[in-house]
Amino acid sequence: MTFVSFLLKLYKDLSDCKYSICCDDIYGVFSTGLSLDGKRVRFEDEGHPSPVINIPYEGTPFIILNNEVYECQHGPQRIKGQKKDVLTSKTTKKLKCPAMIRIRRIMRFPEYKINGPSTKKAKMALSSTLKRNFSDTTIRQLVIYATIASNEEHKNHAIGENAGYCQPLDGDIIRKIKELAEEGHRKVTSVKLLLAQYVQEHLAPGIPETNRRFYPTSKDIRNHIYHTVVGGSMESSEEDQMNVVKFVEELKSLHPQDRYFFRPASSSDDTIEPLLLVIQTEFQRQMLRRYGGEIVLMDATYGTTRYSLPMYNLCVASNSGYLIVGTFFISQDTMSSVREGLEMLKSWNANWNPHYFMCDFDLREVGALESTFKDCVLLLVRRRLPHTKHVWKNFETAVSIRTI
Repeated sequence: MTFVSFLLKLYKDLSDCKYSICCDDIYGVFSTGLSLDGKRVRFEDEGHPSPVINIPYEGTPFIILNNEVYECQHGPQRIKGQKKDVLTSKTTKKLKCPAMIRIRRIMRFPEYKINGPSTKKAKMALSSTLKRNFSDTTIRQLVIYATIASNEEHKNHAIGENAGYCQPLDGDIIRKIKELAEEGHRKVTSVKLLLAQYVQEHLAPGIPETNRRFYPTSKDIRNHIYHTVVGGSMESSEEDQMNVVKFVEELKSLHPQDRYFFRPASSSDDTIEPLLLVIQTEFQRQMLRRYGGEIVLMDATYGTTRYSLPMYNLCVASNSGYLIVGTFFISQDTMSSVREGLEMLKSWNANWNPHYFMCDFDLREVGALESTFKDCVLLLVRRRLPHTKHVWKNFETAVSIRTI
């Protein structure tokens, strides 16, 4: 962390206000070995409107490294391309607060300071000399200009201690909650006490407990613990996979007429077996035999469980509506995994070969269906088709399909 970054963080902590960068114009990264070719040498830089910081004439040539402008989190709305009714219909933190932090970095060359009259001709001659003689041994000075907003500049929102209620969680706090949850601390009260101790000893001693940036609510802590504990993939949890194995065995013993198949994810030195779970009850097999000879719909669903496991459902149209006649979960959303789930369902239903299969425009689904049901005609949902003509033309020649 640089000295400027440290000062900015310290100011944000003490002022109970969060700032977000809205402008970062980089004119050139200055380091050893770079030349001044293509860079403009200046002696002053004034006349700019706010929020740019003006640099007065001091006789020393310099180049501008970058300009940074940080706005209060309650500043003006910067999202473009959204309709006004969308913005006004949602609760937003943007309250047009004019408070800003402005930073400007320059690199000065004190060896080439003008001692005589500062004429335009003298400045141009000195700039040419500086560019021509510049080397790694040239003396350079990094100068930082900064203006920081006072409390009086903040408008339309609370400031001081009351401003802490609307602060987002600090990144260090989120990482600490995850660390504590992984160590086995699952009670919200104990995590809250450990966080308070961590803040006072390492982050921001003296910060009031009303500041939600460092003192999260019980709901915030509970949410982050939940995502840490159960938000990952089932493949990384052997305990959960073993529980599924036991549950599937219980289902097989209770309902021997139904079909269940579960293969836990495993890996060895040379092979990786992805997770696969296939389910089909006796009633679903009956409905598939009765209504699945003409057309079947395959629908992929994501985000329905706490794990990142895509779920595929096979559906048919019955005399009382659409029915799910088979389901499988996969851990790797690839064509081979989808094909494996389809082949398992096909092996459970002898002589099942529908005339039509409907699916989304997804090469994984299309490829799996084409290889599993070779005589089947695919129907693709039109709203999922690609908009570019050349992509569609190449795809249309590769498989036999129709669109609806």
